[in-house]
Amino acid sequence: MFIFSYSKSLTLKLTVVVFHLIFSLAVNGAMIIKVTGNRTLEREYLAFEAKRTKPVEQLTQLTSEHNSQMVSNLVIIKQALYFGGLDIAFEFVPAHNVKHSMRLVAEGSALIASNIPFASSIDVNVFQSSSILGHGGFIKGVYGLASNKELMKVSSLKELQAFSVITNATWRVDISTLEALKPKAIYFTPLLSSMVRQIKYRRVDFILLKLNLDEAITSKLVDVKLTRVPGVGIELIGTRHIIVSKKHPDGEKTYKALEKGLAVMRAKGLIRQFYQDVGTLPKNGENIKVLNAKNPKS
Repeated sequence: MFIFSYSKSLTLKLTVVVFHLIFSLAVNGAMIIKVTGNRTLEREYLAFEAKRTKPVEQLTQLTSEHNSQMVSNLVIIKQALYFGGLDIAFEFVPAHNVKHSMRLVAEGSALIASNIPFASSIDVNVFQSSSILGHGGFIKGVYGLASNKELMKVSSLKELQAFSVITNATWRVDISTLEALKPKAIYFTPLLSSMVRQIKYRRVDFILLKLNLDEAITSKLVDVKLTRVPGVGIELIGTRHIIVSKKHPDGEKTYKALEKGLAVMRAKGLIRQFYQDVGTLPKNGENIKVLNAKNPKS
């Protein structure tokens, strides 16, 4: 595993020192887990670990400083394995995208995936953990232009159905969820920047994004700020699971430890807490009406 840096030589030296320190500690005291992830995630996670004042296994909250669902996935995986009896350290196996990540796990090149996919996209040839949060556990916000006054006033599914939506053609769960909503129209484009651009020019009304998104992100993409429709959300149809390789020699042992640890984390409320901290779930006290819930609260 290598970390490439184009900053000044001192920064490069410090990065290398941190890497070797983390790796040597892992070799001396922990089981090495090959986890999928791109270079950005690898850098983010190593920076996250380096800044902790206590071990990742002991965290009970995540700060907004690391407001990333992918980092939170890794924290959940590491804690679950720890509570299941395995002291581990990650070795990152480069994965270009989610599909590539899942293939690496299926073929045994990686032991576990950093992404936590929905059940509908999981290969039968891997170990599938129990559901992370259960049905309806993952909620997205409805985002559009603040100037779209009628959209911003939406408070029911019937009202939302009068508007058009855009999504990615590869986001199968989002598509299934949107089809069930029966909006005015559904459009597809491969890039988030393209989606935001379509909304900017009022060709489409809304998009589903992370519930507590940093709205400045869309400004950087297309020079337009998207705003979440206040007080409402959409729950994604299906359950999400951690996947472990069946072909890897440590697969079965890791899977059993994972299941044991996830049960402990659910009992402690840690999984829900971490996803609240990074904006995947409503924070405690945040009143969100889920428009497509079986019995949406009024």
